[in-house]
Amino acid sequence: MSLEDLAIVYLEGHQGVWGTRFHEWVALSQFLAHLPWEVQEIHQLNERHLTAYRAWLSVQPVEPYSAYSRYLRIRVFLRWAFRKGHLLLPLGQDHDEKRPANRWISRYSQEQMKILLEQPPQTLQGRADAFALELLYGTGLRRQEASRLRLTDLTDIGVWIRLGKGGKDRLVPTGPFLRGQIAQYLDKIRPQLSPNSEQSHLLLSLDGERLKMPSLAYRFGVYARQAGLPVRGLHSLRYAYATHLLEGGARMEDVQRLLGHASIRTTQIYTQVTPLELIRAVRKAHPRRRTARAR
Repeated sequence: MSLEDLAIVYLEGHQGVWGTRFHEWVALSQFLAHLPWEVQEIHQLNERHLTAYRAWLSVQPVEPYSAYSRYLRIRVFLRWAFRKGHLLLPLGQDHDEKRPANRWISRYSQEQMKILLEQPPQTLQGRADAFALELLYGTGLRRQEASRLRLTDLTDIGVWIRLGKGGKDRLVPTGPFLRGQIAQYLDKIRPQLSPNSEQSHLLLSLDGERLKMPSLAYRFGVYARQAGLPVRGLHSLRYAYATHLLEGGARMEDVQRLLGHASIRTTQIYTQVTPLELIRAVRKAHPRRRTARAR
């Protein structure tokens, strides 16, 4: 079996959300394209090829964390190949790869979110998009979690996430504003998208099928440019949800549970605050915040 065919077998058997599988495909495609043409079989691979690829990655115009992530995906693929008996010896497992510091996560401010959510037009598509964006920002759901939501997952106090990341269920509360948006969507917008009562997904496209997040992400970029704001992915709504909760006084542990994070360290990455915000927090909350009087 050729190296390319083996990569296809690996990708087809990979269990994960669409976005993860896409990044696996990108990393493997880039790695295979970088190999010398004579390397056609996996047994022809050696440590020199990995070292050369890692050196090439280090000078590419990508974030250090992105380069680290791509190389890590290659190591996972090679570990799988070794376990499956396609490699006699493990490759790349002795490399001491230090995880780079996470880049500053750029997220929208509260004022920017207000402007952004006003951009969808008053067409059926625009109204459906406006609700989907309100839902993502109002719950902090992952894209695929929102896409998989069904009508039966709605409750009077929030939405149930069934088998989220890590196979865990969680209840995400919704405030009065979002509950009103949900009621309006179910009453006036969704019936126009799908008169079919058998369709159980909450978020739908114009053809009445389950909403595909890449198409929503594209229109989200259009709305951001229209508002004169930086174009960011849908995941930025999850960052904004978490950060704005903290700015409103929520505890980090509560935000962790709402996001469905296994580790609070991940939540801390999501909710980075600016140095100015930290200064304001200290001045507001510390008992010695007032300037001491001269003695």
